[in-house]
Amino acid sequence: MYNERNVARLVIEDLLAEIGPLGIDCEIVVVDDCSTDGTSEILREFDGIRVVRHPENRGVGATFATMMECCREGDFTHFVFQEGSYKVRAREIAKLVRIAEEDDWDYILGSRFLAGVHNTPLARRLLIRSFSALFRRVTGFPVTDISCGPRVVKLDRWDHRLNSMEEYYGYQFEHIMTIFLLHHGARFRSAEVEIQYIDLRPYSYVKFYNMSQIVRPWLHYCLWKRVLPFRWSRPKWLLL
Repeated sequence: MYNERNVARLVIEDLLAEIGPLGIDCEIVVVDDCSTDGTSEILREFDGIRVVRHPENRGVGATFATMMECCREGDFTHFVFQEGSYKVRAREIAKLVRIAEEDDWDYILGSRFLAGVHNTPLARRLLIRSFSALFRRVTGFPVTDISCGPRVVKLDRWDHRLNSMEEYYGYQFEHIMTIFLLHHGARFRSAEVEIQYIDLRPYSYVKFYNMSQIVRPWLHYCLWKRVLPFRWSRPKWLLL
């Protein structure tokens, strides 16, 4: 969570209200990526959550890595991710948890395109659909919404060495997560989640230089898998 003063309280109240009734043994970890707008003070108002604050703004990939490290230290079985932007309500996260409980999925990734109704703006919807189609084409993996944040990872399929690979702490980390898990045979499914864009905060598009950062691991994986299948050319983050 970074500079989410307008929605931070809503996110935490919603999460606590929805997760409690599930009756599962869990820890709610909120990563504050060195917010400067008062988000940190709001988070400190709540009991029942663990707040981990980065000493400097490190980006979304570092936030994923920090949460994974918390899972490792706590000896948990699953990692469940929710964005701090309030685009996804906690009921959607609870839905993913129930799916994980019902069957032994290794990796569940949310998809707005499986929902019957959503309010994703048309231009954004077309961009994300095209982006996801490109991901499927390049990697061969059946992901319907590569830009969707909510996910569940069964932690015995994760390699915690990835948590410390700081060179991948940008936007590419969550994409590396997907490719790593699916390459290593994780039992995968997409699950319907509803995305809601609200007026309390702006929603920006990923900038071009971020886009190139995201696509780079896709292309590297494709190059190694289909063109240069050698030890020296394989992605370091596959940890083979």
